[in-house]
Amino acid sequence: MRETLQDQTHAILPIVHRWFEEAKTREITVFNFPPKRKPAQDQIRKLGKGSTCLLFLYDDRQLVGEFKVTNVKKVNFEEFQVLKEKAFEVGEARFPKQNEWCWVIEFTDFRAFERPLSEDELRRVIAEVYGKSASMRPLHFTQVIDEKLVNTVKTVMLILQFLKKD
Repeated sequence: MRETLQDQTHAILPIVHRWFEEAKTREITVFNFPPKRKPAQDQIRKLGKGSTCLLFLYDDRQLVGEFKVTNVKKVNFEEFQVLKEKAFEVGEARFPKQNEWCWVIEFTDFRAFERPLSEDELRRVIAEVYGKSASMRPLHFTQVIDEKLVNTVKTVMLILQFLKKD
C-alpha cells in the first residue's frame, strides 16, 4: 500500500560543492550515487515520488537546498546513458562504467536556500525534533528523515529569510 504524503519518507543527502554549483547553473534533474554502493540502497529505496531531499554540503558543513523526488531506481550502464545528460559527474560519485550499476534519484523543483543552515544549526533543529542523541549522527551519510523534520527545517528557513529582510 502506498504511503500517504504525511507518512512519506524524506532524506538528508550529502553533496559536494561542485555538484551544488552545477545544479544551480544548469538543468540537472538526476542525482547519482557511486556505482555499486549498497549501503545507500537501504536508505534511498525508501524514498518515493514527492519525497523531499535536503541537500547537505559535506565539504562546507551546511544545509544549502532541497529538491523533490520524482523517481528512485537502480540502473545499469546502458540505462544510465539515457539519464547521463541530466546528471553531473563528480569524483565522489562517478558515472557507472560497463557492467556496473548505480542508484539514481530523478528530481524536480531544485531550490537553493537564500541562507545556508550551518551544521550546528541543523543539529539543533534535529535535536529539537528527534532528541539529542539523534543530532549526533554523522551527516556525511544519506539519512532517512520524516515530514516533521522537513517541515521544521522549512519553517526555520522561512524565519531566517524573514529576519534577514528586517
